[in-house]
Amino acid sequence: MRQQGSTTFKDLLNALRIGELQSEHFAILMNHLNKEPTGEFVIVKALRIYPTNQQVYNHNKTVLEHFRARGVTINKIIAQDSLVDSTRKNDNIDLNNIIPSDINKTGGLPKKL
Repeated sequence: MRQQGSTTFKDLLNALRIGELQSEHFAILMNHLNKEPTGEFVIVKALRIYPTNQQVYNHNKTVLEHFRARGVTINKIIAQDSLVDSTRKNDNIDLNNIIPSDINKTGGLPKKL
């Protein structure tokens, strides 16, 4: 999958991204499926592709638990949003009412990172 000059994996990911995965793409993915990852495919190194946000959430939670169990400090970033160069008075505006909670409307970014 990593061969230089090969566009196979790039084409596969683009097809997956736009929902046009073909049977040959699926066959490539299934040939690289590793149910018991070791070495470079352990939890902290391997690329994972999930079809749902819930599966991504579950994987991310597992990775965080993996690092916490090893004593790694994990920080939560809560962004401080502000309106810049606004043409209206914004002293009493609650940004929670302006910034959507739906990650599909914020480029996939949640309010808390």
